[in-house]
Amino acid sequence: AYRSSHLFGIRLTEDFDLAKLKNILEEEKIYVSFRGSAIRVSPYVYNEQQELFKLAEVLKQSLK
Repeated sequence: AYRSSHLFGIRLTEDFDLAKLKNILEEEKIYVSFRGSAIRVSPYVYNEQQELFKLAEVLKQSLK
C-alpha cells in the first residue's frame, strides 16, 4: 500500500562517500534523488535501458 511501482531505492552503508558519488553522477549526467543514506531512482517514461545500465556501472565502480 505504501510502495510505488515506478520508484525504487538503493540503500547505501553509512560509511559510503555520498559526496564523491554525487559528483560522479553529476559528471555523468545521471539524475537521482538522495534520501539520507539511500538513492531514489525513478526509471519511468523518460529513461532508456542503457541509462539504467550506466547508473549500475557508476555505482559498481564507486564501490571499489
